[in-house]
Amino acid sequence: MSATLATQLARTRGQWALAGILIIAAGLRFWGLAFGLPHDHCRPDETTLAHHALSIGAGDLNPHFFNYPTLHFYLLAIIYGAYFVGGYALGAFSGVQDFELAFFLDPSPLYLLGRSFSAILGTISIWLVYRIGYILGDRSTGLTSALFLAISFLHVRDSHFATTDIPGTCYFLASCALALRYGQTGINRDLYLGAVFLGLAASTKYNLAIFAVVVVISALQGPGPVRHTLHRLFIAVVFMTVAFLFTSPYIALDFAAFWRDLTYERTHFYLGHGIDLGRGWLYHLQYTLPHGLGWPLFGLGLIGALRWGARRRPAEWALLAGLLGYYIVAGSGKSVFYRYAIPLLPLLCIAAGSLISAIARTPVHTVLAALVIAAPTAWASYNHSELLAQTDTRVLAARWIEQHVPPDTKIARCCSPSLYGHPQLRLAPAATKQRMTELSRAGYSFRRWLHLDALAARARRPGYDLVELVRGDLSGYSWAWSQYDIDRLRIEQVEWVVIQEHPQLIYSNPDPSLTTTLQHYKVKTFDPFTGTANPIYDPIDAFYLPVAGFDGISRPGPKISIYRLDAP
Repeated sequence: MSATLATQLARTRGQWALAGILIIAAGLRFWGLAFGLPHDHCRPDETTLAHHALSIGAGDLNPHFFNYPTLHFYLLAIIYGAYFVGGYALGAFSGVQDFELAFFLDPSPLYLLGRSFSAILGTISIWLVYRIGYILGDRSTGLTSALFLAISFLHVRDSHFATTDIPGTCYFLASCALALRYGQTGINRDLYLGAVFLGLAASTKYNLAIFAVVVVISALQGPGPVRHTLHRLFIAVVFMTVAFLFTSPYIALDFAAFWRDLTYERTHFYLGHGIDLGRGWLYHLQYTLPHGLGWPLFGLGLIGALRWGARRRPAEWALLAGLLGYYIVAGSGKSVFYRYAIPLLPLLCIAAGSLISAIARTPVHTVLAALVIAAPTAWASYNHSELLAQTDTRVLAARWIEQHVPPDTKIARCCSPSLYGHPQLRLAPAATKQRMTELSRAGYSFRRWLHLDALAARARRPGYDLVELVRGDLSGYSWAWSQYDIDRLRIEQVEWVVIQEHPQLIYSNPDPSLTTTLQHYKVKTFDPFTGTANPIYDPIDAFYLPVAGFDGISRPGPKISIYRLDAP
């Protein structure tokens, strides 16, 4: 009787501990979720996903874009559709045009919905890691593994984004949990459900198909003769394939476009992005994983993974095969975005949790060791989320301009063709028409622009005649100047100049000569750098928050300086 009571108490303590971990995980992921809004170019890829999802919601199920698979587009379209139906029922929207106008004026609600979806799936991932750890070891293994992922910096950071990385990782973790449970129970349903979730993961990010190895190894370990094993494996592969094609059907129906975009992504992945940082095999070991997990947790995870290899247990070998397979492929290219390593994080957290639970003598020792190991990455996650909650310099600059600069004024922005570092300003109607005229001559279609131009008449925000100053720009468009100086700015009646700068990111290229020339005309500066530390950024990612050195900044965004060209 006392043994039963002790078991029940242990289970209750474990449930409360898991609930506490999930609350911490959710708090870190939802804190600062509105970062950068209403500026919708604060996180690369969010705009792409949102606009394609809206196009699908408008009736065209073919995304005509296959750089990603299409499951996440469809899920966002469903979420946005539910938001529209709810808003229509409550009187917030009188119809589709009202909904479109609301998005045009302020896209924040739809971006928040997409980010919330990622934060929810990021939190669910913590529970899935607990389940996998529990299957591999015991409740202590599960809780320790879940704690590690709950506070791991890179997973917390990307759970704030309306992108595919966290959702895809969640689906593959569900696949692993079900496949490993099949290894325990021998129930075919678990194996087939695991195959379905792996298909959903691959339909969210192509490269997650690598983790099919976990399903395959689990299937091969099943009971019965070889003939039955191969039959189960065949059915699992069918379920996997059907789940993938059912949720990304136009990969088959529009194969030429799919192959075109996939070929582009493969080339981009292998050649690199902007600057040569070397192959990912070394880069992810030197930078991504140490920053993403913290050195103590990363080191412990590597030791735990080696232990998996030495122990030769089928479930651990399956996860190790997935981890190594993904690392080999993800590290083979020169595009080494930090986010590419996200699927490795939960597996390393599980390996570290298994090791801690095995060597700790008592539950108290387990807790103390876990807290010490997790402290650096937990502190990074806390600082990052706190900074996300601060108002971005691009938002502050845009607000200031709209308050102090009259509509239709000519404003020059320097010195990047990318929209990521600029304050987001609306084009004046005349400037919009000019751009549409020139771009239509170049063969571009403008159905969406024409539609937005019609909606713009109802917008309350001021619009401006924007000029982009980008040296070496060969487009030939009237608003893109490759040659410029203060004399040309005056001749062309440019009244204001906005310059964005960043010491590390390739999306904010400074022009020292122009900055020096204009120094006496500076009116306002929004500078996020405090000088108290040296922040470290992912240099090829247009995300204006660091991965380390958080004390060196006060808010997200580049340094933005605003100049007014008064008469000399």
